[in-house]
Amino acid sequence: MTNEGQVCPTIYEAMETEVETVRGDETLDRALDAMRDNSYDQVPVVDEHGSLTGVICHRWLIEDRHALNPPAARSTRIRNVMRQREELPSRMVLQEDANVCDLLDYYYNHDFVIVVGEGDRVAGIAQLWDVARTFCNRLD
Repeated sequence: MTNEGQVCPTIYEAMETEVETVRGDETLDRALDAMRDNSYDQVPVVDEHGSLTGVICHRWLIEDRHALNPPAARSTRIRNVMRQREELPSRMVLQEDANVCDLLDYYYNHDFVIVVGEGDRVAGIAQLWDVARTFCNRLD
């Protein structure tokens, strides 16, 4: 999936493949722990097969005021506060062969994309700094 010799890498080249995910039936507390423990700003939400069902993002939690009520985080289910797969911007969820240069304007307003493979299973995540690192490595 590499794009050797090309200026623009594929998202596969930029993505992190070890991504902690959460399930919709887990608590918001669990998602916040995953964000803190992994220095994530967002966490993919998956079903029992590892297929993407949505995303939970700290920015959205703050906008919706959920993160400001710690006692409620212990009992609130992720499925009740996540953005559903069909609510996500189309360029937020991509296949591994997506061209990073086609996403530069997207990254101006969003700082991550979720990369999915066969069966919509989460294959990785590419945050803005992953993309920047990939471009820097190509310049070396």
